[in-house]
Amino acid sequence: MVEMPPNVLRLGREIRWCRLCPRRCGVNRQAGRIGDCRIGSQAVVTSASPHFGEEPCLVGSGGSGTIFFAGCNLTCLFCQNSDISQTAEGLPRTPRQIADIALALQGRGCININFVTPTHVRRSRRGRGHRVGPLHTAPCQPKGQPKIKFPMTL
Repeated sequence: MVEMPPNVLRLGREIRWCRLCPRRCGVNRQAGRIGDCRIGSQAVVTSASPHFGEEPCLVGSGGSGTIFFAGCNLTCLFCQNSDISQTAEGLPRTPRQIADIALALQGRGCININFVTPTHVRRSRRGRGHRVGPLHTAPCQPKGQPKIKFPMTL
């Protein structure tokens, strides 16, 4: 088991009476209640794939691995992901399953991993981080330099 940093523990308290987004709906998502985001205690993943629509140093030849989460309720006027981020559609995933998705994207050649709209679905059970990886990715890595290993905790 991984020791969680103080900011992650604080988020664990904030999800009990959910205050993670400006809606501040106050439901107990740890108990599986559904918030204004239409998400309970488990993250809902809408899609995960390599993305090539950014600067070359961010996507490389294998793409940037993007994992999109459902349930963003901010309804930002200029959101370019609203068709997938503002619904509750997708598949519920455990932290371990999300880590496996990230590692699979790395295995497909993605040079980094992006969690898109993840704040309202961060791990909701205090002290139960899952150490996975390491991810062997580094954006804008100089040619000829060894890959940097990043431990990942979800």
